[in-house]
Amino acid sequence: MRPDAGEARILGVDSRELGAAEYARIGYVSENQKLPGGLTLAQFFDYLRPFYATWDRALETEMRERLDLPASQKLKHLSHGMRMKVCLAAALPGPAGARRAAERPRCAGAR
Repeated sequence: MRPDAGEARILGVDSRELGAAEYARIGYVSENQKLPGGLTLAQFFDYLRPFYATWDRALETEMRERLDLPASQKLKHLSHGMRMKVCLAAALPGPAGARRAAERPRCAGAR
């Protein structure tokens, strides 16, 4: 499907031409994301780290502290809001460049 008008650019690249380099810099948080409820927060982050060669451990620690995420708490016992905090904290340290995006949020105008 081709657009009738306008364009969408992500990280300066036409959204229809995104490649591996761009996807490696994108973090995603879904409102309905399923988490492995049997894991503690610490176990969940232990599970995630190996998937990202550029994982930023300092940012992980900073996010966990700033969002008051309890390392020993099982994910299934967290409120919806706390689970969303976990998802946000998990989305930023992995993708290279995500920290810069988090520090300088902006909205681009529609074209």
